[in-house]
Amino acid sequence: MGSSAAAAAPSVPGSRQGGVASRAGRRWRIAVAAAALAVLVVIAAVMLTRGHRPFLGLTGDGASVLAVAFSPDGKILAAADEGGVTDLWATATGKRIAALRDPHGPTSVAFSPDGTVLAAGNDDGSTILWSVATGRLITTFRDPVHQGLVSSVAFSPDGATLAAGDNNGFTDLWQTATGQLIASIPDPGHAAIVDSVAFSPDGKILATGDGRDGSTYLWSTATRMRIATLHGPRGGAVDSVAFSPDSKTLAVVESIGDDGANGTTYLWSIAAHKLDATLTDPLRYDIDSAAFSPDGKILATGDNLDGYQPASTPARTYLWDISWLP
Repeated sequence: MGSSAAAAAPSVPGSRQGGVASRAGRRWRIAVAAAALAVLVVIAAVMLTRGHRPFLGLTGDGASVLAVAFSPDGKILAAADEGGVTDLWATATGKRIAALRDPHGPTSVAFSPDGTVLAAGNDDGSTILWSVATGRLITTFRDPVHQGLVSSVAFSPDGATLAAGDNNGFTDLWQTATGQLIASIPDPGHAAIVDSVAFSPDGKILATGDGRDGSTYLWSTATRMRIATLHGPRGGAVDSVAFSPDSKTLAVVESIGDDGANGTTYLWSIAAHKLDATLTDPLRYDIDSAAFSPDGKILATGDNLDGYQPASTPARTYLWDISWLP
C-alpha cells in the first residue's frame, strides 16, 4: 500500500520570494512525508508485532464488534457488529467472504463443531442458526418463558447442545437437533445478566459470565452444579468467556467503563483457578468479545467503540500471539 502527493508552490514575482515559496513547499512536503512515515510505523507496531501486541486488524462496517468466533478449521472468523451484520473473514487473507444480515441485530456468534452451522443470538430474544455454506437461515430458537436478549451462545463439543445466556439471568440449554429446551440455569449472582457462555472443549465445564459484578462461574456439565467462581480483578461486566482448545485456559473479557480498566482480557488457569496473564487493548477501548484459534496459539478480540468515537469510526478485531502460555 502506498500514497503520493504533489504540491505546486504559488507563483510570485521576484527570485527571493520564489525561493522562499519553494523552500516552504519543500518543508511542507517533507512534513507530510514524515507524518505518513510515522503513521506507517505506528500501524506496523500495532499490527505486525507478536507477544502482547496484535499482529493483524480486520476493519468492518459497524462501530462495535459485539462477538467473534473461529470456525473449527480456523479458516473463517465470524465477527458480529452492532449494525446487524455478521461478517465472515478468511483468516489466511484477511478478506471478507460473506455478510449475514439479522434485522434484530446479532449480539453473539458460535460455530457448530463441524463448522457447517453458525448460531447467532440477537436482541429480540431469539437464537438463529445459519448455514455457513449458503448463508441461509436454518431455524430459530426462542425461550417461551424468559425471552430476554440473548447475550451469548455456545455449542457443546459434540454439537448436541446449544447454550444461550440472556439478560434475564438465565442460561438456556437447547437440544440442537430438536429445538427442545433442556434446562435453564439461573445466574447465582445479583446482576441477573448472563453476558457470556462457553463450553470447555473436553465437554466437562460450562462457563458463564456475570454481566455486572465481574464473576465467572464454572459449571459441571454432568451435574449442572457450580464448580468454582472466578472473581474479576475490577468487578466489571464479563462480556466474553472463551476456553483454549486444550481446556486449560479461560479468556475472560471484563469491561469497566471510564475508570482506566477499559479493554482488558484476563487469561485464567482452569486447574489452578488463578490469573496467568492480562492483555490490554492497544487503543484502550472496551473489548466485547474474545475467541481462540483451533491450535490455541492465537486469541481474537473485538473492540467496542461506543461512547468513544463517532458512528463512522470502524471497530477493529485484533489477533494476539499467545503461544507463550504454559
